[in-house]
Amino acid sequence: MENIFKDWGVLRIVRLLMGIYIIVESIREHQILLGLLGGFFLYQAIMNTGCTMEACEVKPKHYTRNSNSETVDFEEIK
Repeated sequence: MENIFKDWGVLRIVRLLMGIYIIVESIREHQILLGLLGGFFLYQAIMNTGCTMEACEVKPKHYTRNSNSETVDFEEIK
């Protein structure tokens, strides 16, 4: 839910406006497939999904290095 209200950039607003416009036009023209496309853009804008600019980058939640790990010694075999 918190994803809906944060990180609103220009491209996310463009997707929102484009989704609304496509849905309105699909209702006006009675085009079901066009309405699905508009719903897809609306979903991407609201949930902030999709691959625009850096949105495809998977960000790790939190990585901590385990300091208690053993050091492994390697021995060269000839």
